[in-house]
Amino acid sequence: MSTSEQRAKPPAAPARLRSPTLSDAASTCELRAWYSMAETRFNGSFTLELSHGGHVVPLWRSPASSSGAWRPLLAYTGRVRGAFQVTFSSVASVALDDVQFRNCGPQSPRSCAPNERPCLPRGCVAPARHCDGTEDCSDGSDEQGCETFLSCPFEEDWCRWTAGANQNLSWARNCSSQVPSSPARPTRDHTTNTPEGHFIYVAGAQRGRAELVSPTLVVNGSCHLVLYAHLHGSDANRLNVYSQTETKRELILSRAGDLGDFWFRQEATFNGTEDFQIVLEGVIGKDPQSSIALDDLILSPGCIQQSGLLSAPRTEQPPGPVPCKDDQFACDSGARCLGSEQVCDFKADCDDDTDESQCGASNFTHGMGGWADISVGRIQWVSAGPDPASPGLGLGQAPGQMLSLARATTPLLGPSSWACAVELQFNTGPQGLLALAVTDAAPGRWLWHAQGNGTAAWQHVTVALGARERPFQLELLATEEDLALAIESVAFLDCGASLSRPSGLSCNFESDLCGWFAEPGDGFEWRLHIGQDHTTGRGSFLSADPAAPGSHGRRARLVSAPQASLTLSNACLSFWYRLEGPQIGTFNLLVKSAGAAEEVLWTRAGSQGAAWRRASATIPQHLLPGFQVIFELLRDGFVGTVALDDVALAPGPCAAPLRCNFEEPGACNVSGGGWVRQQGGGTSGQGPPHDRTLGTSEGHYMVADTSALAAGEAVPLRTGMYLPLGGTHCVGFWYYLSAGDAGSLRASVEEEGGRQTEALAAGSRRHGSWRYANFTAEVSGEWRVAFEAEGDGGAVPSYVALDDLEVTPGSCLGAGSCDFESGTCGWRKPHGDWRSWDWAGRARTVSLARGTPKRLGRDAYDLRPCKGATSPSRWAQDTTPPASPARPLKAPAASTSATAWPSRGKVQAMLSSGCSCLARRGSVWSGGQPATKVGPGGRRGFSLTVVVSSRWCWKWALAIGPARAPLRWTT
Repeated sequence: MSTSEQRAKPPAAPARLRSPTLSDAASTCELRAWYSMAETRFNGSFTLELSHGGHVVPLWRSPASSSGAWRPLLAYTGRVRGAFQVTFSSVASVALDDVQFRNCGPQSPRSCAPNERPCLPRGCVAPARHCDGTEDCSDGSDEQGCETFLSCPFEEDWCRWTAGANQNLSWARNCSSQVPSSPARPTRDHTTNTPEGHFIYVAGAQRGRAELVSPTLVVNGSCHLVLYAHLHGSDANRLNVYSQTETKRELILSRAGDLGDFWFRQEATFNGTEDFQIVLEGVIGKDPQSSIALDDLILSPGCIQQSGLLSAPRTEQPPGPVPCKDDQFACDSGARCLGSEQVCDFKADCDDDTDESQCGASNFTHGMGGWADISVGRIQWVSAGPDPASPGLGLGQAPGQMLSLARATTPLLGPSSWACAVELQFNTGPQGLLALAVTDAAPGRWLWHAQGNGTAAWQHVTVALGARERPFQLELLATEEDLALAIESVAFLDCGASLSRPSGLSCNFESDLCGWFAEPGDGFEWRLHIGQDHTTGRGSFLSADPAAPGSHGRRARLVSAPQASLTLSNACLSFWYRLEGPQIGTFNLLVKSAGAAEEVLWTRAGSQGAAWRRASATIPQHLLPGFQVIFELLRDGFVGTVALDDVALAPGPCAAPLRCNFEEPGACNVSGGGWVRQQGGGTSGQGPPHDRTLGTSEGHYMVADTSALAAGEAVPLRTGMYLPLGGTHCVGFWYYLSAGDAGSLRASVEEEGGRQTEALAAGSRRHGSWRYANFTAEVSGEWRVAFEAEGDGGAVPSYVALDDLEVTPGSCLGAGSCDFESGTCGWRKPHGDWRSWDWAGRARTVSLARGTPKRLGRDAYDLRPCKGATSPSRWAQDTTPPASPARPLKAPAASTSATAWPSRGKVQAMLSSGCSCLARRGSVWSGGQPATKVGPGGRRGFSLTVVVSSRWCWKWALAIGPARAPLRWTT
């Protein structure tokens, strides 16, 4: 599901998507979805609202970093009685997928434990969940009979809770409908789940603290406080719960960080014999616009109110060094203060290493090693594993009301080096889930995960982090029904930013990765393989396989180490790649300069055949300072593979590329006035409605407006200089002449020194579609191709367009002929038909007089139906008699022979014409029965010769019905 901008609609009018009418959401109900926004200027414009009982409650708003890839959406409805609906709204282009409601219905039937209370009509509730302000039973019976509990919903007043003395901020009581709008503040209270319900929040536009103090209490039995808190908008906020007597103040509970835009349940237990008061302290950190809010403070019957007030305990400044400021870190026993940016930067600045001791690397013998639990559900991270005798990080019961994952996060980290990795020793338990995520400028993204497989064995993993700027955080996520999951140790490897970088980007991947690293991508990532590489024919290369087990991510990225700044005007990055398969997607080359956004320098979409191809891109001067190179695969499905080998960086611009589809600005290195790069007909309609590469209005091509030229006037378009040829080469391209007086197109070879040889010319009044043409070039020095679009003096709008220029070894074959050794010679698959043909390699063999067949090479190729195709596959060819060499050429007659070895099915050849002069289409041959020819392995086959004579254009179409053997063409 997606939206698009409508220019006729006022900018403020949103597109809305509303759910069916739903009923009775449980307190644990959550809505999950995936979304993608196209532009950063509309961040915050995609929202989700809940409508019930005449109220409209905002549930979620897209954060500031929402554009780009698919991102998860999570929102909690809270308890809703009766009918309700949810509505997505957006004023920008957005895509939405996989909308799910989870944990929204009543409890499942089960037998209650002896200490549990039954719910009606089904389910159970634990004693600690009785009278806690959340309806766990669908009939609400667990929140009845609560007269002995002291509850404060803040709907009428403060319930004898008062302001503390030690504060520079204060708590304020209000409701969402009257509080000034803020992205971080609650949009509803917890008691009524509406904007009209009241709650309290820390008021003030500065850093500081606010205290709320309970009446005087004494413990008589089980005394605990249940509260509902809202901490959102800043990682530096903190909620502290103290027990305070006249002699001391003791910290009972502390929660910190951005825990989400919802109310979460928290519980604190109090013991002792003295009279005491509860102090709730809200600490606002570096972002004054963030939120700390409270609602539904509930004291159990064991907390007995007393009359009178307590004197606050005296606080004395301990002797010793002057304490550090709030935004500093005290190290070396307080003798020195460090800036906060020097803590957890993978470099020990304190003599006692305390600035790096609580950053996440730990064996957990002395606490959680810097990991802070931020769970809001019913399980949490604790500093003892399932075996009390063995230290570790494990899971325990938690007071939250949500059925969510346990979460723990590190302090702010970074910067990290290019080689940085994290090492885990862990045990998922029989059915546990453990994941590691990273949060930096973008929301948390999973780097790695492991799922229990029925065993309880200890495992080891190393996860690459790579170079990351400060700040970023790591997060552990887990769930396990029997709480058997545990982490024994965490270690950071080679993370110091001062780690020396590998010199250069050039690599053949034979011995190592040369400083390149695979960015973790949820199982879909680059891996080292041994096989038919480009370097030696039998060596190492990198590949990404979307069909590999566990490959769930959408993209695989290979990232270089940050490079030293180059004092060059530009540099050329070249590489060899394979991109094959019907669902392989898009292969991108990106470059990122230090502190800047990534830029795409080169891209290819769709299968390019099962052969190694060379590509190159010039890195301009403005990207060279401290740059990184990224190879990125964005897959379309699970069928296909990509491979990379022999990356090289050289000073100076790249030579003209041997293949060019004009999809990337400047990548084709062409020049000349009168030609423009455009897509979809351009703004004036002077151009083809779609390109040849993608077959869509999104694809690019070069076009010249010939209606603006006088008869005989021409505009040139020249490629960059090609390196000297080692033999003949075939120059092939696709061109488009508009219907009517389009003029003509000429192609010439310009050699170093100025010599120019015309190769072919094309002109017609009956075009209006993409045509293929080629010519053979044989030169000894550097050379280039020069195209000229010449006007015909016509009065109607006209144009000439070019796309998909390619230079391949060997002489060109005749129109329609192809041996498929170095390409498909203009044969093409229908767009959108992935169950079609592809260009596939085969090992060429020959049987000698004695011995077994010998391999002769690895560069012979066939056209083959895609593996697994069960419906007819097609491959069509346009031939172009109007494109003629410089010498006269009479109307063509084509003779084509096909040899096939199908195990079953049929092969059909069809002839058609798209020209107005020959508007016919029909089958000229169909066969599938064994003939007299015997092929390899004794298989029987057949051959076919069809003679075609046409004054104009003609097209072959070949279809093969369900068959398992390749079909091979020869001429």
